[in-house]
Amino acid sequence: HSPTARAESTAIARQALALSKTPNVTAFAAVGDVIEYTLELTNKGNVTLSSPEIVDNNPGAGTFSTDCGKIVGPIAPARSVLCSASYTVTQADIDAGSLKNTANAKAIAPNADEVTAPSAIVVTPAKQLISLTLAKSVTEPSFDVVGADLHYTLTLTNDGNTTLTAAKVADAVPGTGGYVSDCAAVTAMLLPGGSVSCSATYTTTQADIDAGKVTNHAQGSADDPSANPHPSNNATATSLARQLPTLGLVKTAAETNYHVVGDMLHFTITLTNTGNVSFTSTTISDSAPGDGAFTSTCATVASELAPGASRVCHANYTITASDIAIGDSTNEASATAISAGGAVLGAVDAQVSVARGASTLAVTGFGILPLALISIAMLFGGGLALRFRRGRAFHRPPDSSSAS
Repeated sequence: HSPTARAESTAIARQALALSKTPNVTAFAAVGDVIEYTLELTNKGNVTLSSPEIVDNNPGAGTFSTDCGKIVGPIAPARSVLCSASYTVTQADIDAGSLKNTANAKAIAPNADEVTAPSAIVVTPAKQLISLTLAKSVTEPSFDVVGADLHYTLTLTNDGNTTLTAAKVADAVPGTGGYVSDCAAVTAMLLPGGSVSCSATYTTTQADIDAGKVTNHAQGSADDPSANPHPSNNATATSLARQLPTLGLVKTAAETNYHVVGDMLHFTITLTNTGNVSFTSTTISDSAPGDGAFTSTCATVASELAPGASRVCHANYTITASDIAIGDSTNEASATAISAGGAVLGAVDAQVSVARGASTLAVTGFGILPLALISIAMLFGGGLALRFRRGRAFHRPPDSSSAS
């Protein structure tokens, strides 16, 4: 009999641990969000491991809780132990853009060696929502005079979920008037929901009234945590001009009466902008009051007319026999205008009448003074004749018949 052959083999011990960490969300966006983590420690070797330990540190400044310190062993090959953790998101986590959570694990092999697992690292991104809103309001919804002050309030608000820095407001001057604003001094950090305000004052001009409104534009901006600038909306505030286009037309005559054919009447026509809006075009129509000779300078009146300004033109008219027959000479004029805003102002009328005066001897070539002299001469001559007659009667010789 041959001896029995015996084969012996020695098993090779493998010691290995694997740690995984899985969040319940793929991203977070709000302060107070809770991220739940599941941690699994698996024996990847072929020997039983004892005294398993998972260390899961707080990933940020938020509230953190875990039960991983309560796991127990041993862990047989291919078996696992589980634990969990939770973290409450803070504003700092959103501003950082992500949350990094790291966990570590270890266990003891049968030969007393310490077996460690590779670190389990989970990065959960933050959904950063950048949103800036600029609101601009004006206290005065309308104006109608030059020199009116319009008061603006501007408020820049962080409507997003991320802290913004270097917030500022660019406030443009709305016109050619005086403008005072403290918005250039604004530079602030804006937490989500936070806001910063500034104010401005604009003094209106004639150009603003003529334009019909004043519209004020402004825009804000701020930087995200990575120093990238973000603009706000373009905010506007509008005050409407109350345009009051009115004209005043006055016509006067230098003479109050006329007497004879050939007398000349001298007229003055004054057109005044009595409203608050400029006129870009004005027209004066001045017609002859009768069939006499008529000259007028009104056609050459300048077309533009600012509020409060006046334009003057003149006209002359020569009286005819028809005018004397009628008795009064009435001269009429009218004016129209187009405002700076394009509105057409209808005709404004004015008239003046010159009355026919009493006739004088000037018509026959005699004046008042020659007539008076003739009257005096006639009276004087009549007196002399009367005295002569009386003198003759006093010195008459006695009647010859009475003498005898």
